[in-house]
Amino acid sequence: MDNTYRQAVTYGAAVIALTALCCAVGTLWTNGRAACVDKGTWLCDGPAQVAVLIIPAVVLLLGGIGAFFRTYVVYREGSSRWPVWQGAGWFLFILMTAYLVIGGGALAN
Repeated sequence: MDNTYRQAVTYGAAVIALTALCCAVGTLWTNGRAACVDKGTWLCDGPAQVAVLIIPAVVLLLGGIGAFFRTYVVYREGSSRWPVWQGAGWFLFILMTAYLVIGGGALAN
């Protein structure tokens, strides 16, 4: 049995879990900084914004690129299951875009 679907879903879930971990670590780090505690906000300066917004978005971007690379490899192998990997890549790209839009809205306020 071809387990391409299972591999793509596992890959996508792993990328999302790594993204959530990066976001959680960044948030905990910014909450403990003296510069942010004094201002009463956790997105108080550039390093805090990078840790919470940019690093998780980069993880999603790299995950999407990795899924598209895997799409190409599966396609070149002659398998008809390459659209599954393409779907995983687009899902991660859309998730990255949504994360950046929501995070940008939080910065604007």
